[in-house]
Amino acid sequence: SARHSVILREIQAKETGVTADSLKESVNKIRTEVREGEDGAKKAEEQLKHAREKVLELEKKIAESSVAISDAVQKLVSQAKEHIANAQKALQEKQYGKAFGQATSAEVVARNGVRL
Repeated sequence: SARHSVILREIQAKETGVTADSLKESVNKIRTEVREGEDGAKKAEEQLKHAREKVLELEKKIAESSVAISDAVQKLVSQAKEHIANAQKALQEKQYGKAFGQATSAEVVARNGVRL
């Protein structure tokens, strides 16, 4: 479900109209499953791990790049780190659905940065 959520969020960012609405419903359904599931903490922690890995990948690519990094990419790194911090805070507060959502957002933002 974590992987599905990330993929749906990526597609949703590119789509508009009915497709975007449908994808939003699917993402919300997955979040609800995580929130209500017994292993919500485990899924949120796993998603947070994936997000951290993707942010590290992005930072590595930036460090290896010989061209100037655009402000947009720098902003994406900042946003991803902010989402990770929010996810960590939500985990501490045992808000597993929120933690999962923030971690998913962090991974999506970092993936977009890697593409750029």
